[in-house]
Amino acid sequence: MSGKGLSVQAGLALLGLAVAYATWQREPERAAGEVVVVDSTKAELGAVHYEDENGSVDVQRRTVAGETGPWLHIEDKTPVRPVQKPGQPPPPPSAAKPHAPRDLRGDEPAEKLLGQFAPFRSPRAFGALDAKKLKELGLDDAKKKLVITARGEKREFVIGQPPQSSGESYLRDTKDGRVYLMPRALLADLQGASHRLVDRRMHAFKVPDFNRVMITAGGKSRTFVVTNGQDANAYKLAPAESPDKPDEQARNWHEKVWRLFPSELLGSGELPAAGAPKVVVRVDYQDGTRSVGWLEIGKVELPSTVPESISAAPAPASFETYARTEHTAGWVKVNNDPNGVQDAEKLASGS
Repeated sequence: MSGKGLSVQAGLALLGLAVAYATWQREPERAAGEVVVVDSTKAELGAVHYEDENGSVDVQRRTVAGETGPWLHIEDKTPVRPVQKPGQPPPPPSAAKPHAPRDLRGDEPAEKLLGQFAPFRSPRAFGALDAKKLKELGLDDAKKKLVITARGEKREFVIGQPPQSSGESYLRDTKDGRVYLMPRALLADLQGASHRLVDRRMHAFKVPDFNRVMITAGGKSRTFVVTNGQDANAYKLAPAESPDKPDEQARNWHEKVWRLFPSELLGSGELPAAGAPKVVVRVDYQDGTRSVGWLEIGKVELPSTVPESISAAPAPASFETYARTEHTAGWVKVNNDPNGVQDAEKLASGS
């Protein structure tokens, strides 16, 4: 291709990037009656903070391990009472402590929520209201707060709801006293952030993205190759030393761990209340020699709930199962599989 042709192609490519960026930053069309409360682009939006009597949540974009996306900092003010130990009286109410703060990945709804704050719009503006009207709207002694950080500045609002409300809530700017109608869907997302906005995926990649699986358990490791990997429902696993002999047991076991779903998410750096999990199984995913991701399964032994005075021999300890991956913020609690570790050890040893 001639130098002129290359220049034309380069120019078109730059034009395309400029159009894409402008589209991403472009302000959507405004509905009738809507007003912009806090004006910013997605790039200028820093964080969204919401708090009420039960806790608070901060939503913002972060780059962690080279991956940029929404993250949530959640603080739960509900007190947690220590677990009553066998044969001992219940702990006093004064022993209750607040939940530890949690930092969790946000999912697509969290990304969508941030987009609705850039800019932040209200369906209707009411201007500055007198004390009587503020009381009618529940804004005289509001306990809920919204803080939007954009363009390096913080805008703080209180959120109130009339005593006889049809579900509508109202915002008052603490700086200039102006009142706005609070978008109902946004408030619901913020109030339920720990359920609505968190990313519960174990991995961000799919089955077609890897072609080798290494299982490590019981001090041994074994690698399996993936065949028919383009079909996530019909792929097969075969030992690397005999790729033409699919292992149905390996495939069935892998399906269980591939479809693990967390029942509880722990934050970045957080450990289970019963202690640090002991890693008993690790799965490494590769595309050729390139690492795609990994999974670790750990167990936490729990003390017996049977008092020693009742049983001559100590009862066997129960356990909880946790997992973590390249994508999770930290450990996540998963359902116990009594045979999972033993099956992994058999696969890893080739028995």
